Amino acid sequence: MYELANEVHKQGIDLDLLYIGKLKTPFDFIRNYRSLKGKVANYDIVHAQYGSGCGFLTSKLPGKIKFLTIRGSDWYGAECGSLKLRSHSFLAKKLTRHSLKHYHQINVMSERTLLDVRDYSECSSNKLVCLPDGIDLSIFFPMSKLKAREQLGFSGDHSRWVLFSTVSINNPIKRFKLAQKAVDYTKKYFPNLKLQIMTQIDRKNVPLFINASDVILLTSTHEGWPNIIKEGLACNIPFVSTDVSDLHLIAKKENNCYVVEDDPLALADALKKVLSNEEENNLRYHVEKMDIKNVAHFLIDQYKKHVSSI
Repeated sequence: MYELANEVHKQGIDLDLLYIGKLKTPFDFIRNYRSLKGKVANYDIVHAQYGSGCGFLTSKLPGKIKFLTIRGSDWYGAECGSLKLRSHSFLAKKLTRHSLKHYHQINVMSERTLLDVRDYSECSSNKLVCLPDGIDLSIFFPMSKLKAREQLGFSGDHSRWVLFSTVSINNPIKRFKLAQKAVDYTKKYFPNLKLQIMTQIDRKNVPLFINASDVILLTSTHEGWPNIIKEGLACNIPFVSTDVSDLHLIAKKENNCYVVEDDPLALADALKKVLSNEEENNLRYHVEKMDIKNVAHFLIDQYKKHVSSI
């Protein structure tokens, strides 16, 4: 979100970021709505970057052109985890769905989500737009695996790496234990296999971790359009994933990318196939349209459709 906002600003749009505030109680909703209503008085467009409470409050603003970006969990929610998480998720989904009719445009991360939203709300096709988050292709590009490992402090490491990326391994949506089991099964065929967990690291090291890896493993229950897979494709690193987002469309075209059922043996079998394939991967073309500059330019065009003065 921050990278896209920065690029939109670079391309000439006067843009400001506003944090609505915590929304834990009805009083929070009332107080923050009043504050939001006053702060956006002089803006042409208000663009909510998430559904749930953020999208709900933004949808209530009178007399504004309103955009909503649905990112994933605000639509699909969480069907696992603690009772508190599932209850919060249920409410978030309800608020997102209630808000849809009040928006002039709704951006979604994937074609799959677009169909899901359209089928649920019967939104007109000109109101729904598939616009995945962009990535900076000048930062994510293929480089030598050995050099990447050397820069990360793994000089001389010739083992096979499976990369698993998450902000927190305790996030039930990411299902880290499922990834662990899949890698454990795969080690029967590749004893030197390592599960590299990329979490809470400096952003500048992300391209290095990706290029240092042999395959990216994703075991989520749902995703909007997972950035780690985009970034991996930009670096020509294949993936093995559960059936989320539009990844199945890429897997159908590539013989070294797999979407399988959420079963550790199925995931392990796919990992084995990728690790046994010695062919060079040419995957970057899948994300060329998702370069941050292209995404920002497209978003600005969408703004201009609604506000001619931009």
